[in-house]
Amino acid sequence: ADEDENETNISWEKLSGLNGIIRALAINSNGDIFAVGNGIYQSSDNGANWTLLGLSNDFIYSIAINSNNHIFVATDGNGVYRSTDNGNNWLQINNGITNLKVYSIDINSSGHIYLGNDTWGPGQGGVYRSTDNGDNWISSGMLNYSINTLRISPNDHIFVDDVHRSTDNGSTWDEISQGMTN
Repeated sequence: ADEDENETNISWEKLSGLNGIIRALAINSNGDIFAVGNGIYQSSDNGANWTLLGLSNDFIYSIAINSNNHIFVATDGNGVYRSTDNGNNWLQINNGITNLKVYSIDINSSGHIYLGNDTWGPGQGGVYRSTDNGDNWISSGMLNYSINTLRISPNDHIFVDDVHRSTDNGSTWDEISQGMTN
């Protein structure tokens, strides 16, 4: 009964200032909240107010923030953007990415950035890795797979879609979806 009682005291409030579909959220080490979808928004007051930082012409699927508070976003058709100044300016960083329809991005404990992209359209889908803050990207496996979801665990295991895992920075991949049903 106590659990049900606590659940009835929970309330949600819709925040204003955000437009369109919000696909992902991230919080930097200063406590700023970033929301992405049709552009990127920032709140410095726990979501009470939001400011559009830009990229409003891009549909953004995913966001990641590294330990230096550099922000990386994955877009639908324009690849990856990076901001090193809390979202005030953005640089497109796609050197080595062959398909710019990027669905997912994450960062491991060493600061290496991984992305998953699509096989639809020009270029090749799969997982890509950058070891230089996004300046250059190399294929890291899962070629010809559309990677919709990519997440990295605290012990740096990379997990993608239906479910594959790499424990060696993307050099090899194991399917681990046994027991899962569609």
